[in-house]
Amino acid sequence: MPFAKLKETTTYYEVIGQGQPVVLINGLKADHINWALIVNELMSDYQLILLDNRGTGQTLYDENTSFSVEEMAKDIHNLLDYLKINSAYIVGHSLGGAIAQSFAYQFPEKVKKLFLFNTFEHFNDFSKNLFHETLKLHEQNARPGEIINQFLPFAFPKDYLTKKFVDLVITTSNEYPYAQSMIGYKHQYQVLTKFNSTNWSNKIKVPTIVVGSLQDQICPYEESVSLAKKIPDCILMTLTGGHASNVEEPKLFASIIKNYTI
Repeated sequence: MPFAKLKETTTYYEVIGQGQPVVLINGLKADHINWALIVNELMSDYQLILLDNRGTGQTLYDENTSFSVEEMAKDIHNLLDYLKINSAYIVGHSLGGAIAQSFAYQFPEKVKKLFLFNTFEHFNDFSKNLFHETLKLHEQNARPGEIINQFLPFAFPKDYLTKKFVDLVITTSNEYPYAQSMIGYKHQYQVLTKFNSTNWSNKIKVPTIVVGSLQDQICPYEESVSLAKKIPDCILMTLTGGHASNVEEPKLFASIIKNYTI
């Protein structure tokens, strides 16, 4: 299993496929496996770089120390240096979009193009409260399936949540050997609540695609519109589904990346 010993982390990563490098950055609670459907769509055309962010999966870090979005962005930078990749297409979803914004702001020379899916300039109060309830479940030692089931209705439109799908997600979450720990979730939740790019998003100087979803309850579409207006060289794209667009609409998600990386 590939691990990169970086400055502050031992980061689990995978490199899949050949071609132009594309870094896929996960959202809250998710590790690299959350990109499985997107990998299937892109692996024949790109070199995909996946990783477990601090606080998820198999990546190791000092759990006694909290961290920031800026530090998570530096982890991406350090991993690219480790892999000897000078620049890449950067794709972030939700929290991953916050990390991607910070990465592009700090290291524009490393960014071929920036893709921001279902993300924000700052986390809204509704979502803060929602994910605080998730923290309570972690603190009560709830099973992973119970935790994920708590916010499925907010991540997906109602008509997507068939019993078969919900049962599969719960079972898979309970059986997954690298489920997120309470401290990992707490650290990532704190990162989200502190993140705010409103004072510098207009200074992101790389070509950017912002993608919002009309039924997104966690990062409402209006937040994508607002972010797209702030970034100078930006195109706004619209999906019709909910927050978890990389799971719900993988073909459309991947097609946006393909269409803007030619």
